[in-house]
Amino acid sequence: IAGFSATKTLKIDYLELPLLAKFTLSTQGNLKPSFFAGPYGAIKLSDQGKIEAFGLGIEESLIDVKGADFGLVFGVGLDYSIKGGAILIDIRYSLGLTNISEPVALLSNELKNRVFSIMLGFGF
Repeated sequence: IAGFSATKTLKIDYLELPLLAKFTLSTQGNLKPSFFAGPYGAIKLSDQGKIEAFGLGIEESLIDVKGADFGLVFGVGLDYSIKGGAILIDIRYSLGLTNISEPVALLSNELKNRVFSIMLGFGF
């Protein structure tokens, strides 16, 4: 059909459990920059898909997405020491190594997670 367009949006929520090695640079003062990397495992908590075509939207549960993921995390951080703890800022990139798409007859699509995240926290 001429001029036809369709969009599919995926929303998948995971509980990610990273195991990271953190290297903190020795500096004077309250600021401590760091680098970290390591593997992660993730468990799917929920998923939802939405298809939009011809001005209509259809929401569906994604039965063809696996329940677990595995990959690598890379990042940099900055710790600012204050009395009683530290304010933490991390910037991370998670590179999924697992094809999370379940094979479907006649289709061989590969779907891998790629996540960029920023974390703000307090360490004590």
